[in-house]
Order: sequence, then C-alpha cells, then structure tokens
Amino acid sequence: MHIVRANYQSLIWKAALVPYATTPGPIGNGWTKDENENLTFHWTEGNILPPELLDILSAIPDDEDSQNSDDEDKGSDIDDDVEFDNYIDMIFDDDSD
Repeated sequence: MHIVRANYQSLIWKAALVPYATTPGPIGNGWTKDENENLTFHWTEGNILPPELLDILSAIPDDEDSQNSDDEDKGSDIDDDVEFDNYIDMIFDDDSD
C-alpha cells in the first residue's frame, strides 16, 4: 500500500503547476477514513508475511541464554600476546623472525 500512496502523491506533485488540476480522491489510493472522518493510512491487504515463513519463525527458539553461551564459545583466531597496529600488519605478519 505504500507504493499506492507514493504513486498518488507523485500524481499530485506532477500536477502541481496545473492551475486547476483534477486529481482523484485519496480514498482507495492508499488512504481510508476512520470513524472521525480523518484520513488514515491503509497499511496492507492480506498477509504481511507468507504463512510458511511465519511457521519457520515461530519454530526458532527465543531463548537469549542459549545465544549468549554460543557467543562466548566463539574465540578469536589471533593470539592474545601478539600486538598489531592494524589489519594489514596482521595479514602480512611474518612468523619467520
């Protein structure tokens, strides 16, 4: 629906130099009216995500503790006692000293 609203707005801007331009109304062009007759966004029609993707996402565990323990296990491949000023030195480090 965002594309419909953007297209509607570009139509209005395109006709900006026409003195008495005839433009279609906003209702049905990405906009609706609420109970107080104010214009509101018409966000979407139908599903936002396919049901198959929702099934996959709902099967993923939401346990932050398991994610933290996995992150702690990942160590650095660089020795802690070796100092590098930048990544170039690290890449071209000559261990033959």
